[in-house]
Amino acid sequence: MLIGGDMLSDVFPPMLDVDAGDDPIADYRAGLDRLAGLLAAVEIVVPGHGFVGRGEEIRDRVVRDRAYLDALQAGRTPQDPRLGPDVAPGWEWVNDVHESQAAALAGRFPGLSSRS
Repeated sequence: MLIGGDMLSDVFPPMLDVDAGDDPIADYRAGLDRLAGLLAAVEIVVPGHGFVGRGEEIRDRVVRDRAYLDALQAGRTPQDPRLGPDVAPGWEWVNDVHESQAAALAGRFPGLSSRS
């Protein structure tokens, strides 16, 4: 079992520490890579928020988190089921978190706008 803290959630995308370091996307990606390296020995992930993940679902969460980071860094709108009008009830605020992350990072990455 792996306790994921604020990582590997099924209800919200990566929440970056945008005020720390020069590249919070790379920092988050490094942490995600460390966790991904442990997954071969893990059957269950317990995120700090959301639902317990098992088996292939855990790897899917890593893929989804990496895709979110890639889109954010490239200035693209993330195609992520954890964002948008169809998010799980009670998790609509996550859209605001994404928008504030995009705005905070807009000056650091070429092509990144606050309207990602």
